[in-house]
Amino acid sequence: MRESDLWTIVRSIEKRRNKREQPMIKFPKEVDKVIDKLNHMGFQTFVVGGSLRDRLMGFQPVDWDLATKAKPDEILKIFPNAEVLNETLGVMRLYFTKSSHDEIAPVVDIATFRREHTHDEKGTPVRFEFTDTIHEDLNRRDFTVNAMAYNNTLGIVDPFNGRKDIKDKIVRCVGDADERIKEDPVRILRALMLIAEKGFHPEASLYEAIGKNCNSLNNLSIHRIREEFSRMMGGISVGTAIEIMKGTGVLKVIAGESVDNFFSVKKALFLEMVKKIDKTPPVRKRRLGLFYSLLDKDTAMKTLDKMQYDKTTRNRMMDVITGMAAVESITKPVNLKRFIADVGIERYRFLAEVAHDRTVIFCKSSERTTKRLNMIENIEKKNEPIVPEDLAVDGNDIRTELGIDGKEVGEILDCLLLDVHRNPFKNRREILLYMAKAYGKSSLKRKIRQNKRLNKFR
Repeated sequence: MRESDLWTIVRSIEKRRNKREQPMIKFPKEVDKVIDKLNHMGFQTFVVGGSLRDRLMGFQPVDWDLATKAKPDEILKIFPNAEVLNETLGVMRLYFTKSSHDEIAPVVDIATFRREHTHDEKGTPVRFEFTDTIHEDLNRRDFTVNAMAYNNTLGIVDPFNGRKDIKDKIVRCVGDADERIKEDPVRILRALMLIAEKGFHPEASLYEAIGKNCNSLNNLSIHRIREEFSRMMGGISVGTAIEIMKGTGVLKVIAGESVDNFFSVKKALFLEMVKKIDKTPPVRKRRLGLFYSLLDKDTAMKTLDKMQYDKTTRNRMMDVITGMAAVESITKPVNLKRFIADVGIERYRFLAEVAHDRTVIFCKSSERTTKRLNMIENIEKKNEPIVPEDLAVDGNDIRTELGIDGKEVGEILDCLLLDVHRNPFKNRREILLYMAKAYGKSSLKRKIRQNKRLNKFR
C-alpha cells in the first residue's frame, strides 16, 4: 500500500471520528434552509460569530450570522429579495415571517469570507479582500468566542479554542489584543457587553489594551456609546462591567471626568454599587435610575449632557436625583397621595422602584419600601381619589356654584383634593361644593400654604 493511500485512510478515519464527536447543533429551519441553498449552489457556508457563541451557551438568538464563500453578487442571485446592508463588504440580510409556533421570526445576515488589512478610526475596514476559506475569515475576528464556525458537514471549526474560553468565561482577543482594539474601538464596547450580559471576564492583555486605547471611543458616535451603556445595565454582571470601565478609564471617557472624580472620592459607595447592583432586578431603566440616584445633582447633569439622553430619560434621571429623598421619607397615605398627585402615578412608580433597589445598595431594610408599595396597592384597590380628575367636582362646578374665576378655582380644587386625600368619603359633589363655599379667604390661604409644604417635589 502506498504511503499516500495510507494517509488518505487515516484522514478519512479521523474525519469520521471528529464528526461523531462533534455535537449536532440545531438552528431555526429558516437558517438551515439558507445554508442548504448556498451549499447546494456550491458555496460553503457556516453559522459564525455571536449567534454561534450564544447557541453553544444554550441561548436561542434572533439574529443569525452566516459566512459564505459566495461573493456578494452571487448571494443576490440566489436571494434576490435580500436587503443590502453593506455592498462594499458584501453583507446581506434576509427577513422571515413569524410562523405560528415561533415567538420571533429570525433575521439572517450573510457575509462573504474576507480578510482585512487596515481600518479607519471608527473601525470600518478600508482595505480588505474576499477569500475562499473560513479560516482566513475567522482570523480577522475580534474575540476567540466569536471566532468559531459551524456547519453540519465539518462540525465546529474552532482554531482559537473559543469553546474553552466560553467554558472558562474569558474574553480573549484573536491574536494581539492591542492590535485588535486599535483596529476597531467598538471592540471595547463589545468586550464590556460580553462581561455585562454573559458574566465573562477580560483576559489580562485585553484589560491592558482597553485601558491603553480607551480614548479611541471618542471617535464613535455618542448615540452608539449611550445605547451600549444603557444595554449593559440589563446584564447579569453589570457591576463587574462598571468596575472594569472605571479601572480602565472607559467610564471617564464615555460618562465624563466628573463621574470618574465623584466615584474616586466616594470610593466606598462605588465599591458597594459594583458589588450589589447585580442583586437588583435586571431592568435597564431601573438600573440606570439607580446609577444616577447615587450621583449629586451637578455631576448627574454634566453626565446627562455629555451622553445626550432624550428628554424623557433625562427627566426620569433628574427625578431620581431631586425626588428620591422625598419619596423615601413618605410614611403616611395622605402624603403618598399628595406626592402622586404632584408627580403622576408613572413617575412615582419609577421612583418607588429605584427606592426599592437602593435598599439593596445601602443595606437598608425594605420594610418602609414594602409599606409604601402596600399603601399604593390599597389606595388603588379602594379606588381612592388621588389626582384632581378623581374629584366629584371640576372647575366648571366651582365657577358656576361660587361665581368665581381665575387661579382661585385651581386653588380651591387643590384644597378640596387635600381634604379628600385625608378623608376619601368626602368625595361627593354636594359635600365638596359645601366645603368650597365654606372656605373663607383666611382658611383658603392657610390651606394653600399647607399644600405648598406637602408639595415637596415641584
